[in-house]
Amino acid sequence: MYKRQAVTALTAVADRYDGLFPEASPISVFERLWVAAALARPGLPADCVPSIRTWVAEIYDATGVRGAPGLLPDADDTAMAVLVSVLVGAARDPAPLAAFEAGDHYDCYVGEDTGSITANAHALQALTAWTRHRPTTGDTLRTRMDTTRDWLLAQQQPDGAWHDKWHASPYYATERCVTALSRHTGPTTREAVRSAADWVLATQRDDGSWGVWDGTAEETAYAVNILLNSTEHAARSEVTEALRRAEHILRDVSRSSGHRHPALWHDKTLYAPQAMAQAEVSAALELLLTHRP
Repeated sequence: MYKRQAVTALTAVADRYDGLFPEASPISVFERLWVAAALARPGLPADCVPSIRTWVAEIYDATGVRGAPGLLPDADDTAMAVLVSVLVGAARDPAPLAAFEAGDHYDCYVGEDTGSITANAHALQALTAWTRHRPTTGDTLRTRMDTTRDWLLAQQQPDGAWHDKWHASPYYATERCVTALSRHTGPTTREAVRSAADWVLATQRDDGSWGVWDGTAEETAYAVNILLNSTEHAARSEVTEALRRAEHILRDVSRSSGHRHPALWHDKTLYAPQAMAQAEVSAALELLLTHRP
């Protein structure tokens, strides 16, 4: 029976991709969560919120959320499911994250050798969102937030950036960390965010874009979010100018129906989740227009 099911599943994938096989298909939960979280930054359309609430309720699990059916539960998808549930007004308890605790940080998968910067940033975001939804949250969870925050701060590079194993670009990891840390107070946290923003300003390309290899719209969106989340930098003239120069990059891609985002995400090889990258571009452009002086 299982052999027949496997053949049926593989045949369907081969038919979809003209005989080629991607290394992971479909990543149905992971991609949808990242898209929903990105688009929620400027505000989700009201008519799509009920369907997201229903879907998050379906994927939420006390043992952790899976990136796709058949995969192991992981802290990254669990954290993002908690975060998205709060953003759509149907908050789910972050208790499943406890299964991934590994001392001073979260393992992405139970027993993992190396911690993920962005998975921990997402966990901190989820816990922060939950505690704002439930202000009476106990001291244990608040202590866990402080521990995760401190672990993230310790991973920052001397130039102000963060790097992670799931993405080739430091702009992704840095944006995730800045977004999580900017919701917290304290001189060390503020200095980390300020350092990240300085790094972004120093690495903008001549055409207004950002990128680890070449300038890309996806990485430009992350850089824009970093600058917008750095409130101490927001009023500086050089930030205003950097954002102005970046706007046309995001606008041109948003207007182009045929644009293909380059492969920057790590799995066994580099890949490009198109919907996720486009959601980041669209959300950053919307926020940029909203915050325009």
